[in-house]
Formats: sequence, C-alpha cells, structure tokens
Amino acid sequence: MFKLGLNVYGQNYVPHSVLKFPKAQPCFCGHCNNSISANNLNVYYYIRHLLTELPQLIDKNGNIEQSLLEPLMPWSKSLPADCYSKRRN
Repeated sequence: MFKLGLNVYGQNYVPHSVLKFPKAQPCFCGHCNNSISANNLNVYYYIRHLLTELPQLIDKNGNIEQSLLEPLMPWSKSLPADCYSKRRN
C-alpha cells in the first residue's frame, strides 16, 4: 500500500516512484509494434481498428471466440484499407 501525497495545488497524487508497472508490458507492446510494422500496417489506424471492432465481438459472458479474432490479426487480408495507409518514416 502507498500513501497519497499532496502537491502544491492541494490535489492528491501518487509519486511515480511508488507505482509498480508490469515488466511484461513494454516487451508485449514492442512485439505488437514489430508485428504490425512487419505487415506494412499503420500502427495508429490498426490499433484504432482493433479498439472499435473488439468490443463488438464480446459475447454476453464477456468472452471473445478465438475464431472471430483471425480477421483482426496483422497478417489478415481482410483489414480495411486505412490500416495500410502510408506510414511516416
């Protein structure tokens, strides 16, 4: 547990040094970015597409059937054209 401090404006905050972040997160994000880039996708538009499509695939129990995820994979040929937009170099 950690204590909240007060900043000069009187609002609660948590010092960054106290927060514990999962160590796997940066590694996972890096692998996702590599896979997205390796398939010549625009990272922003692909992630935006995922975030709009995934909520529609959730069933009443909060699960997503694995077969429904295949069209959303970076190597899928059924991704919208804007996912293949030109990337900045």
